[in-house]
Amino acid sequence: MLTFTILLGGIALGLFTIITLGGIVLSIVAVIAATNESVARRHYEHEL
Repeated sequence: MLTFTILLGGIALGLFTIITLGGIVLSIVAVIAATNESVARRHYEHEL
């Protein structure tokens, strides 16, 4: 029973870690994309 609980806890912890890391990566990617877009738009407007 104890082994099962530890296993379940490990799986839950692993899933939580993956979701958290995924969220961090997604937010970083979103920030980079937004920055690139605003820089590109400013550059494009400057060209006009």
